[in-house]
Amino acid sequence: MEELGELTGILIIALFVVEALRFALKYVFKNYGRWIKENTKYHPLLLKAMNINKLFHPWLGYLILVVIVIHSYIQTNGYAFLSNTGLIAASLMATEVVVGFIGTYLMKKPRPKYWIWIHRLVPIATLLAILVHI
Repeated sequence: MEELGELTGILIIALFVVEALRFALKYVFKNYGRWIKENTKYHPLLLKAMNINKLFHPWLGYLILVVIVIHSYIQTNGYAFLSNTGLIAASLMATEVVVGFIGTYLMKKPRPKYWIWIHRLVPIATLLAILVHI
């Protein structure tokens, strides 16, 4: 059971990294998009990657929440205690998903600048919490 708990933890980290790739893709397109289009043949590939990431970004967030619940259940079932660092990391990830949900479905576009900053800073705090938890 311990191996399954580790596997779900690794899955959470992998999904988190895929979610964070959205920021890298946006940065590349914003700063180097024209250069890539004019000088390389990878522009269609990057466009496809960005479209796939845009499509699945919210759903990966929801999947992360489900895997966190499964991971917590597996780890507490075997050890009968919750890790404080794990709770902090899970809380920050859940906060990030809720912030994304609010921005996607409840806020009018264009979204306010404070929302964008929150949606970008919480993953950094989450990454730090994950590193401490590991």
